[in-house]
Amino acid sequence: MFRDVIQFKGLDVGKGLRLIKGNSGEWVRLLGSRDKSELSLEGTHLLVAGGRTPNTSGIGLDQAGVETTERGHIRVNEHLQTTAEGVWAEGDCAGSPYFTHVSQDDFRVVIDSIAGRSRVTTGRQVPFCLEVSSPNLFPPPIPSWRSRTPP
Repeated sequence: MFRDVIQFKGLDVGKGLRLIKGNSGEWVRLLGSRDKSELSLEGTHLLVAGGRTPNTSGIGLDQAGVETTERGHIRVNEHLQTTAEGVWAEGDCAGSPYFTHVSQDDFRVVIDSIAGRSRVTTGRQVPFCLEVSSPNLFPPPIPSWRSRTPP
C-alpha cells in the first residue's frame, strides 16, 4: 500500500540501490549503483532506508566460545544467555528488535537471569510506529459531508 501511494503521488521507489556518496544543500543528490549501473538521485526530499548489520565480526567471540548466527547476531536463548557459560548478550547484537526500549527490556532480562529469576524475551509486545510528515503522503480523509458539492 505504501509503495502504491508513493507511486500515485508521482514519486519514484528504488530498491536494491547501493549508495556511494551524497551531497546536500538546497537539493539532495545521491550517487549510487543498481545492477552494476551507476545512477544519480536528486530532489528536495529523499527517503533512504538502509539495513543494519551487527558489529560482532572480528572481536574474538569465537575465541570466547560465543557463537553467532548466519546474519552475525550473537546466538542467545530466551534468557539472552550465549553459547558460552556466564556470558549474556543484549540489544542489537543479540538479534533483538532494533529499538532502545527493547534494549532496556533486554537489560532487565539479563539482570534477572543473573539474579536467578526467570524473565524471558519471548512473548513480549514491541510497540513501534512510522511517521511520515513531509510530504504529506497520507492526508486525513475528507468527511463525507465536506466532499459533497453544495446544492
